Amino acid sequence: MEAFGLTELLVISIIAGFLHLGLGFVFGVISEKKHDVKHAISKIGLIFVLIALALLIFVMADWTIGQWLIPLKQTALAPLLWNYIIPSVKAGILIGDLLIPYVTVVFGIVGVIIILLSTGGFGLVEVLEVTGNLISYTRLAAICVAKGAMAFAFNVIGIGLIVSGNIALGIAGVIITVLLQLIVFALGSLSSGIQAIRLHYVEFFMKFYKGEGVKFTPFRYVRKYTTNK
Repeated sequence: MEAFGLTELLVISIIAGFLHLGLGFVFGVISEKKHDVKHAISKIGLIFVLIALALLIFVMADWTIGQWLIPLKQTALAPLLWNYIIPSVKAGILIGDLLIPYVTVVFGIVGVIIILLSTGGFGLVEVLEVTGNLISYTRLAAICVAKGAMAFAFNVIGIGLIVSGNIALGIAGVIITVLLQLIVFALGSLSSGIQAIRLHYVEFFMKFYKGEGVKFTPFRYVRKYTTNK
């Protein structure tokens, strides 16, 4: 199996962010609909902006949609995918070396118009927030690269000792390799868990969660026949 490169890891992390944030916005539309219809409509506009940003990042990463849809080439969706969707993503405005797909422009403009009409312009700040949130998911790719580099470096050190021809160094190399790889595994598990929790509670929950409920009252006893001095 061919190893993933940095570009592929970045694209996968952006896809994860797109799906995660998109689900959060869907929950946000459902939640806001009960309180303020305008804010619910604004969330729909942010979904359009999110789609535009994701497509732009895919093109910037030089990763065509067609590579992901090759297994679907023989399905009934083939004419729709290969005649309309994929060409529309590949076509765009070339600014220097940057290709901005027409689909990105359309989705971005529609999203901004929806936000302007629903919030009067105040919701445009959330466009910058969504951009930062989506880019924040690239930390997943950074974790993969960092831990992979650490594991590779430790393997070079350990295997170098193992193949040195010295029995004592060979035994030490095996021990060092096992211990260092366990450290990499522990650090990878800890850091990935922390980052996943952060993305879930900060980027995801902020799209729909509101702290509601009953006011906190400490445990106490209501006096009826005595007084407290």
